[in-house]
Amino acid sequence: EDAEAHFTKKNYKDARTAYEAFIAQPDAKKHEKFRYAENQVIACRLRMGEHAEALTFAESRIAVDKATVWEARNHRRYANMLMATPHWGMRRAGEFQRGKRGQGEFVNSFRKDRTEAIKHFEAARTLYSEYLNNKDKLADLPKEEQENFLPETLECNFDLAGTLLRRREHAQSWDWWDDFGEEMEEFEE
Repeated sequence: EDAEAHFTKKNYKDARTAYEAFIAQPDAKKHEKFRYAENQVIACRLRMGEHAEALTFAESRIAVDKATVWEARNHRRYANMLMATPHWGMRRAGEFQRGKRGQGEFVNSFRKDRTEAIKHFEAARTLYSEYLNNKDKLADLPKEEQENFLPETLECNFDLAGTLLRRREHAQSWDWWDDFGEEMEEFEE
């Protein structure tokens, strides 16, 4: 509740600290607000312009929720974040500073981000299908979420398709046909 008050007042730094303290508690995973707090940490970081830190936190949640339904959801969230955060920044001392201006070499990370997002969408899609084929694995979810799991799986497929179609940084769904028939660009290694 303290974190919510900070968030409402747009005091994102203190809100993030409070949400992270809640998440770090030993029994926090059993609390009904745990997943909400995870999302709020990401929201706070994004609103403070800490895109790289938000991505790092989102990626770390994948390993934390290994072998659960949330692993697939975390893969999907991370992939969507990769496609939504700024793809530009500065390389300083060999480190990429996402969404930052200043001294250093200007770098565009769209192709690398897209490639990584596709890998995570594929991982999520595989996990979603495993869970759909084994209803016992969905037992941890509330009844309403179990019923909405198929639409969630389909949404992941559409997210993947949208990412595959988006071959340029600023290409949106309404202009994907501009690229139709062109040769595929090479991915960065």
